[in-house]
Amino acid sequence: MSDTFRGTAKSPTEQRTDHMILVLTICILFTFAVGGFVIAVNSYEDQNRNLINNPQQLVVDDFALAETTLPQALGEASFVWESESGCWGPLCTEQGYIEIVNYNIPQVLDLCIDDNYLAEWYVDILVYGGYNPWGGYIDVWQKGQHQGTIRIVWSWLGKGDCCAYDYWRATFYAEEPICLESNQYPDVAPWELNHPADQMTIPGKCVNFEIMTYWTGCVPGEEPSQDFTIVPTQSY
Repeated sequence: MSDTFRGTAKSPTEQRTDHMILVLTICILFTFAVGGFVIAVNSYEDQNRNLINNPQQLVVDDFALAETTLPQALGEASFVWESESGCWGPLCTEQGYIEIVNYNIPQVLDLCIDDNYLAEWYVDILVYGGYNPWGGYIDVWQKGQHQGTIRIVWSWLGKGDCCAYDYWRATFYAEEPICLESNQYPDVAPWELNHPADQMTIPGKCVNFEIMTYWTGCVPGEEPSQDFTIVPTQSY
């Protein structure tokens, strides 16, 4: 008994037709793919040309992206614009003061003033307000003539109870010894001395000190406009 086969059979003409359809389909798909790639390349080149001609557009686009995209999506920390702040001033502060709190200046002067004698002199001053002394001198006058100059040296002793308080000490030295004349009547014992009853000292021989001290409201030498001087009044 012979085997019987069932199936379909195509003629050679039908097979060629199917093959041509498959080839045409592949060509059409390839054409679309190439065309899409060309369009994408042209679009990218146009975009690059626009950025070159208008570089600010890149900044604008970045800001637009930042406004519409969450900071977490950009991978950066978020920030908040601070409000504008102003300045109120300049404002004045209260008036400070400078006062003598202690001193050792003899009421009766030796007739020879030298460094050994001046080593005993000092003046302690309380300064309230951040004023800084940095120099000074004393001109010594007798009988209308300049007898010599005493220099002033300042030393900072420390702070007071408040940060605005400072204690300073003035010490003294002479450029050269200063010789004075006595304005008192001499001791003539055992003889007797007669002088006008209303005159306890010899007129015209008192010693006068002309004092000049240098101060600044800042650091000495940094800002001359903050410098000032202090001199005693006639009634001091």
